[in-house]
Amino acid sequence: MLEDIKKGLMTGLGAVVLTREKIETVCRRLVDEAKISQEEAQKLADDLYRAGERQWGDFEKIIRDSVRSAMSTLDIGSDDDLKVLKSKVENIEKRVTMLEAVGHVPKEKGTPSH
Repeated sequence: MLEDIKKGLMTGLGAVVLTREKIETVCRRLVDEAKISQEEAQKLADDLYRAGERQWGDFEKIIRDSVRSAMSTLDIGSDDDLKVLKSKVENIEKRVTMLEAVGHVPKEKGTPSH
């Protein structure tokens, strides 16, 4: 009977959305209604909670993989790519400023001097 109850709960409610508190509430009700013993209720609660944690981990992995896949198809640079580009732009700005200071490059109109 315990297996039938567990299967019903996992199917009907979805172990992913069951919180520890909700699981314990359902188990207490089953004990109060004399459908299962206190020991069976504790085992059921532990099993459901562990199953929920596993399913949540699986769900997170699926979402993470889906987002990574979508990002790779969008041709968007990563954080590392952006950091490299920012560093290069800063270096170019410094070099241009130095060249402007010695008169090798005319200053751009409307650009504040550093």
